Amino acid sequence: MADDQLELARRFYAVFDTDRAAALQLLAPDAEYVNPPDAIDSGIRRGRADWDRVLANISGSFEGAEHDVSDLVAVGDKVLATLTFRGVGQGSGAALEKPEWHVLTFGEGLVKRLEWFNTEHEARRAADLE
Repeated sequence: MADDQLELARRFYAVFDTDRAAALQLLAPDAEYVNPPDAIDSGIRRGRADWDRVLANISGSFEGAEHDVSDLVAVGDKVLATLTFRGVGQGSGAALEKPEWHVLTFGEGLVKRLEWFNTEHEARRAADLE
């Protein structure tokens, strides 16, 4: 099962920034996207329509937005992803590069939840690694 989740996570991140339609197909219909409390647009988004808006906002806010995955760790029904986000602000032209950690939760062969974090400690705690 862990191998299946890691493979699904790899497939998901391969299309996350480049093919919204393909990314949406890997989500459960009621999938959640959770921004941390200190994010510009914090809170929970639910369902594929909300996810579509999230992905559109990312690509609309950052030119060349990419989430470069450096590590994936399976834990139960979750995968902890260590990433680097890179992009150039559409309005400002400022380059951004920052680490992020995502905790993906799976069910029935689909992504059911993605919660992202600004610190590894918070992500590890959410993934039940601490």
